[in-house]
Amino acid sequence: MTDLYPLGPEARLAVMTLLLELQDALDEPWTLESMAARAGYDPFHFARGFQRVVGQPPLRYLRSLRLERAAHDLVFMPDKPLLDVGVAAGYSSPEAFRRAFVRLFGIPPSAMRLRPRATARGRPRPTPVNLARPDGLR
Repeated sequence: MTDLYPLGPEARLAVMTLLLELQDALDEPWTLESMAARAGYDPFHFARGFQRVVGQPPLRYLRSLRLERAAHDLVFMPDKPLLDVGVAAGYSSPEAFRRAFVRLFGIPPSAMRLRPRATARGRPRPTPVNLARPDGLR
């Protein structure tokens, strides 16, 4: 994106303030229009400014925040059903949730659930995968 129209400090502040609000209200039914209105801009100029500050479009950023929360829930809330995690992330079907999750993280949600969690000392719990020796080492 060219720098023909520099983004002023007021616009940057509006986007940064909205970023904090998005993180606190992930379950709100955000649209481009509602984000722009909250920031005080029309949708076209808001989307351009958001892209410049964050590096990705507003709805893509929101989707990635929701999927990151879903990944956290999968790891730290192992009893929560996958369907509930997907619905909380904004997906109406398990297939759509899985596709979006794999696109962002490179692994399916069920594999994320199996990842080791940190212990009180901050180290991952040992699992057979972590303890396996690489080929050639005995």
